[in-house]
Amino acid sequence: MLRQLQKTFWCEQPLITRQSIIDYVGSHFRTRLQRPSWHTNSDIARYLIDNYILIHLKNDKAKFNMLMFVFNRLII
Repeated sequence: MLRQLQKTFWCEQPLITRQSIIDYVGSHFRTRLQRPSWHTNSDIARYLIDNYILIHLKNDKAKFNMLMFVFNRLII
């Protein structure tokens, strides 16, 4: 799935590592979330994940598993 994303939405940096993906997400939500300018892209992505995506789950692994479960249910 990540390889298909890289082919579809290719940017200047390849989206290979977790950190590069977090920076990519943070850079795209920087203006939308209206965070202070001194926050890094990683800080913005972390804020987005913690406060807007499956907020009832506390860790990233549980959020990822739930997103994959929902995605799987949509496909089947």
